[in-house]
Amino acid sequence: MRSRPARVLLLLAAVSLLLIALDRWTPLDPLRRAGSLLYGTTASLIAAATRIGDNADRLRALERENAALRADNFTRRQTPAAITLPDRAYRGLPAHAVGFAPGTITIDIGTGDGVTRDLTVLNADGLIGRVTWAGPTTATVSLLTDRASSIGARVPSGEVGTITGHDDLLLLRLLNPQAALTPGDRVTTLGSDNHRPYIPGVPIGEVIRVDPTPGASTQTALVRPYAALTTVDLVTVVLP
Repeated sequence: MRSRPARVLLLLAAVSLLLIALDRWTPLDPLRRAGSLLYGTTASLIAAATRIGDNADRLRALERENAALRADNFTRRQTPAAITLPDRAYRGLPAHAVGFAPGTITIDIGTGDGVTRDLTVLNADGLIGRVTWAGPTTATVSLLTDRASSIGARVPSGEVGTITGHDDLLLLRLLNPQAALTPGDRVTTLGSDNHRPYIPGVPIGEVIRVDPTPGASTQTALVRPYAALTTVDLVTVVLP
């Protein structure tokens, strides 16, 4: 269905052409001037609308290209030295967030673009989450802050643990209760088997508080995600 502005432009074009046609059988100069003016104005409006549409398409294409380049750069430089990876290259599929729900976002690419379940989703700042459903043209991404999420994580000391959603923050549990951990430490993904759903080395967030619990079997801490999950726009789906 055409938008209202498009219908208005078509109506103006029809009226202007009618006035010009009437001018063939009448000597009235006002009709000629009105038809010429209206036709010229309508043509200018249509041309402007076309340019705006073309510019919007070009901008969207540039945004996608930029996101793809950032993803490629990220996957080339972010692999931590402590993790040995096969000699492989990742391919990134850029996408826009087009829908939001508690714990999830919807992106504008799907199976028709190569998206499947259990793929890592990130942006220029860090981890966003993982694909949990994929349709032909859209996909659902579960955010890392979702309480149902559980992500293998690594800290600078090399110790490993799990990250789970905790409202707008994340809860880190290290397997070693005596592990060295301080506020400001960087937390990255540990990586999954076959790199699904998470590739290794993606920045998750920063430790903001350590909660030592004497006698506990794990050490816990609060982590602030690097990515601003409430204002997500451009993201990249990583194909392992």
